[in-house]
Amino acid sequence: MTEVAFPITGEVLDLSTADTGKLARARDEILDIERQFREVKHALDAEVLARMDRAAKWTLRADGLKLEGTSPGRKSWYDGPALREALMGLVDAGVIDVAAADAAVETVVTYKPSVRGIKALRKLGGEVEQAIGEHEELVDVTRRVSVSRDA
Repeated sequence: MTEVAFPITGEVLDLSTADTGKLARARDEILDIERQFREVKHALDAEVLARMDRAAKWTLRADGLKLEGTSPGRKSWYDGPALREALMGLVDAGVIDVAAADAAVETVVTYKPSVRGIKALRKLGGEVEQAIGEHEELVDVTRRVSVSRDA
């Protein structure tokens, strides 16, 4: 017998004997409570940030707790490829050196395996299959349950 108690209501649910409908309703209720908590947390955060802004302090302490927030303002975003091209023009003109351009725009190469492409190649068998197999690792999948309301 495995029992869980709902933190808010204290209701105890015996997981081993509850019917699937009860489990589904419980899961749906938890999703709704999580949504409500997110909404309240968002409202609390907005108020705390407003108070921080008025005080021009982004760390507040109260009742033995420390609240930290980010300061207001905008964050810079750069078009990496366009910036790199402009900086390389400055390198070519002798204004900056390539190390400075490399420090400003990092080159990142990512190889993302495509399951569809790998499956297609595996059909060739032989050395292609072997090469793929040598770089394959089976990992446990984190399993999840989702719930949705029927229309």
